[in-house]
Amino acid sequence: MNITTPEKHASVRRNLGVKQSSGQWICFLDDDTIPTDSWFEVYKETLADGHAIVTGPTIPMTDSFQELLTDMVTTSPLGEGSLLYGRKDRAVPSFSSIYLCNCLVRRDVWESAGGFNEVADWRVDDTEFFYIALKKGFKPVIRQNFIVKHRRRGFFDGFLCHQGRARYATGMNTVLFPEIFLRIPGVVAMVAGILLLPLLVSSSFLLAAVAGLYLLAVIVDTLLNLLRSGPRACCFRYAMLPITRLLVQPYRGLFATMVRRRSYREVLAHKKERLRGL
Repeated sequence: MNITTPEKHASVRRNLGVKQSSGQWICFLDDDTIPTDSWFEVYKETLADGHAIVTGPTIPMTDSFQELLTDMVTTSPLGEGSLLYGRKDRAVPSFSSIYLCNCLVRRDVWESAGGFNEVADWRVDDTEFFYIALKKGFKPVIRQNFIVKHRRRGFFDGFLCHQGRARYATGMNTVLFPEIFLRIPGVVAMVAGILLLPLLVSSSFLLAAVAGLYLLAVIVDTLLNLLRSGPRACCFRYAMLPITRLLVQPYRGLFATMVRRRSYREVLAHKKERLRGL
């Protein structure tokens, strides 16, 4: 079956696909993922085990340096810190570590959660959906053999810039969905950074240390871009340095949304309806 729609919102497209399906299990993959042989074995076991939500790790599509570097950052606790890696098989993941690029969801989970949020920013989709599902008592499970190959963005080709945009959305959604996002360790660290700002300002040593580390990161990032793309490309394509964007964007999203909160009335009203009774 080939389903097409002009709608670009990912949640609308996913909900449409689910409504057109009829099976008990719904499989979510990205268009740049390929299931491994072990994925299908776990899928067959899942049908018999009766789990409500099953997820697992992803591995890089190729062994190129840039993809491997992106994967290292994605899976490191110092980077995105995906909690699926290295966890015991059949462990229970948190709602924020289940991604729609690789998961099985029983149909009654999707129905009980009310599908995916079609009103909010599409990047809230899996986080909000699995938060609601777990609050309603559905138990997820990690299967370490439930693996897909997932194409990574090149670290310097697009990953850093993509992360800047994603982090802006994180700041925005923290304001709109604080009851959800303030349960995520990385977001708590971001908010803690704001609270610690007066301490940094009051301590010249700490302020100088942070500024020095940041300046070093910017210099290294600039040199890498120069080596890769040359002076002309570096001046234009990297006018806003990726690392600068990566560090600043969450706070931009946070404060910009606080200022324009009234313009998100529809999103907030829809959220209240979806989270009622949880």
